[in-house]
Amino acid sequence: MKPQLDADNYETDPCLKEIRKAENYSWMDIITIHKDKLPNYEEKIKTFYEEHLHLDDEIRYILDGSGYFDVRDKDDKWIRISMEKGDMITLPAGIYHRFTLDENGEVLFAWPGGTDCDTGDHCISAKSPCCSSWQQKQQHNATIFWNM
Repeated sequence: MKPQLDADNYETDPCLKEIRKAENYSWMDIITIHKDKLPNYEEKIKTFYEEHLHLDDEIRYILDGSGYFDVRDKDDKWIRISMEKGDMITLPAGIYHRFTLDENGEVLFAWPGGTDCDTGDHCISAKSPCCSSWQQKQQHNATIFWNM
């Protein structure tokens, strides 16, 4: 059974609290990706769309808006995942991915715990020379909760 997340009440949502506790996420950043709301928007959107991976699991929860996560499968083919308000995705460490907005042009993310590309911590660009030597220890299994 999939969790029933409440994006409108994420601050008090018991299901999200349970997920954060289970994954040991003690903090949560909120980011709005929109040309009028994100400083250095053009640069950031290019960074989000550049193929990369993380050394830690990445969890993203859509509080409003919509967009696409592209992830590579075990055969190295891209899979596009449409995400909208109330959806959550957990990408395991080492899975190549990227994010882009859809025609809506705006998304509000919650980034619970872990690390993120904004700070550069534990994020490796696919163009980075260390990618070829980094040993991937996770399977290509993303966990996705759709708001239905």
